[in-house]
Amino acid sequence: MTDVVWTKDREGNAIHISPNVVNILGFTPEEIIHDESEQIWFGRLHPDDVEKIKEAYLALFEKNIRFDVEYRIKRKDGEWIWLRDITDLIYEKDGVKYADGVFFDITERKLAESKLRETEEKYKALVFNIPSVAWTTDYEGHTTFISPNIEEIYGFSPEEIYVGDEDEVWFGRIHPEDADRVRESFRALYDKNEVYDIEYRIKTKDEKWIWLHDTANIVYEKNGILFADGILSDVTDRKMAEIALIESEEKYRLLFKNMATGFSHHKVIFDEYDKPIDYIFLEVNDAFEELTGLKKENIINRKISEVMPDIMKSEFDWIGIYGELSKKGGEKRFEQYASPLDRWYSVTAYSTEKGYFSTIFSDITERKRLVKELKESEEKYRLITENINDLILVINDAYIREYVNELAFNELLGYSKEDLIGKSVMSNIHPDDVEKCLKALQRTVDQGEAMEELRIIDKNGVYHWFEYKGRWFIDKDGLGKGFLVGRDITEKKKAEEKLKESEEKYRLITENVNDLILVLNDANIYEYINEEPYKEILGYSNEDLIGTPAINIVHPDDIEKCVKAIQRGIEQGEAGEELRIIDKNGGQHWFEFKGKWFTDKDGLKKGFIIGRDTSEKKKAEEKLKESEEKYRLITENVKDLILVINNKNILEYVNERVFKNILGFSKEDLIGKSVIENIHPDDVKKCIAAIKKGIFEGQTSVKLRVNDKTGVYHMIEFSGGWFKDIHDLRKGFIVGREIYEKKPSVMKLEEE
Repeated sequence: MTDVVWTKDREGNAIHISPNVVNILGFTPEEIIHDESEQIWFGRLHPDDVEKIKEAYLALFEKNIRFDVEYRIKRKDGEWIWLRDITDLIYEKDGVKYADGVFFDITERKLAESKLRETEEKYKALVFNIPSVAWTTDYEGHTTFISPNIEEIYGFSPEEIYVGDEDEVWFGRIHPEDADRVRESFRALYDKNEVYDIEYRIKTKDEKWIWLHDTANIVYEKNGILFADGILSDVTDRKMAEIALIESEEKYRLLFKNMATGFSHHKVIFDEYDKPIDYIFLEVNDAFEELTGLKKENIINRKISEVMPDIMKSEFDWIGIYGELSKKGGEKRFEQYASPLDRWYSVTAYSTEKGYFSTIFSDITERKRLVKELKESEEKYRLITENINDLILVINDAYIREYVNELAFNELLGYSKEDLIGKSVMSNIHPDDVEKCLKALQRTVDQGEAMEELRIIDKNGVYHWFEYKGRWFIDKDGLGKGFLVGRDITEKKKAEEKLKESEEKYRLITENVNDLILVLNDANIYEYINEEPYKEILGYSNEDLIGTPAINIVHPDDIEKCVKAIQRGIEQGEAGEELRIIDKNGGQHWFEFKGKWFTDKDGLKKGFIIGRDTSEKKKAEEKLKESEEKYRLITENVKDLILVINNKNILEYVNERVFKNILGFSKEDLIGKSVIENIHPDDVKKCIAAIKKGIFEGQTSVKLRVNDKTGVYHMIEFSGGWFKDIHDLRKGFIVGREIYEKKPSVMKLEEE
């Protein structure tokens, strides 16, 4: 029997204990019974457990509450073990209360539980930190588990997915073009045990379409219900990169539009040492004949050495390359000059059966430079799609690696476990990224998680870009650890840079997204519009305009000058014009159009035109004209003199009608002349002083004698204000009113 039976009094003194106690604690019953309880029992309890034991023991005797406690105690040899101690039997004998109980060793169970918790914590850290989402779903499509990071990708939390109808939170949100395909593949997973591996579009909670790569290949039964575990990843960036890549390479489409691709299938011949020495033509297509000049009937079932003997002298080892590929399988892409045919080829060779290979190739002799760029783009795409492994590592609080997933590190960076374990995570970081790496790690410690993009050097000294996501956790020993996941984004970085370069010719489109952008052919027919601005400003879609004449939406009164502007563009290379455009609802908008004409590869004239909405500017101009007209009417119909002088006291404006009525001067008599010319000599100083005062104080007034065209002086009271015009020059706006009550001095002056 492994359980130890005991009898103790209220004070904890052992009255009886079974002999097998020595197997668990190392003490004999006699040692335990004859020693004081504080020394042999309570004195050996783990400090963290003493109080709960004493409280539970006291509650047993005072409140008759069952004593059932798990605690740590130190054996005689100093080793800590776990016990479970149980009793609910209390009785009284000779006035003393006793309890009979039993305890047993649970150390192995406790260690197993601790190991399980640590394993579960690592699993949680893995599930919660990998960019992919883990899921478990039953046959009916009900999700019973999904990683929390689904909310980051999809917008719905795990709880919303668990309680929601599958059509509302999953299948019903799959793109209509993908839905049937997904359902069929999902059913085949359960019904036919076929691998579920599919990419599809789904609408997120905020109504955005994203691409998912969803995989599962194991179906199992639990409680009579079929379940499947799977992994899904957000591949939107890759899909968008593919689409962008296709668009950026549109300029090459016409180059290959009429160029059929060559195909050939071969069997490799090996010598007794398994070295490839020749290969046989098994099948070729018609394009092969056109691209190589070799006729099908002359080469099928013949060796390459017979068809092209010079290939054996070629610097490029065609036979060796293809032979090794047929042995190892896979795919190989390259561009190479074929000296026997005197041509350059872009070749994709692959092998799906040992000893055989196929090639797909294009003649790139005349387009080598252009296809070089295309090859780089295709290689980036291949790397993105074929290298989706992530780096996983665990570091301690000194940022030293304790664990790495060796296979991924070896494949991506060339490092073995021995190269990395026990060394600082900083040892492979680009010097320029060390500081932001440290900051990211500190954020992980402080906030629990962080993300950063860093350059990592591989074993050959080459740097790679990785996107790292990390979480901080406490292990079973109470030590802080970092769980980090790194995804290789090197090719994404390169693709972004290449995409920027290849799309430079579209810079105006990306920088002027609020403007209309259109391409017209030589018949003034729409070939392209940037649909979103057209829809937002005018309400038109591609379907409304592409293939229609440009003048269809031009205001009838502006059609003639539109046609003339286009003709100027064709003749002079560029042109501009302001036109009224009719929107889909019949409204009018003013646009300022600027265009350049170019000749495409077929020698046809095309117009690349940008139109900016100037409707508000036109409205402002109309308001300004209206305001100026009001000002003109005021100045021309008041009875006072109105004049504007510049900072050199030269007249720039007079209200001619009033000046003629009072002084007899026309506009030609005054504009461009000094305001002093017609001032009485005795009033000149006073006039200058008043102007200076106006300049410094902003306002001034003065009474002056001004002679008319016949030489007669009039007493005019002037008042004025100074302002800055649009060129930041000071101007004086002055109003003069004739004083009809003549002062004695004026009357005397008139008599003289």
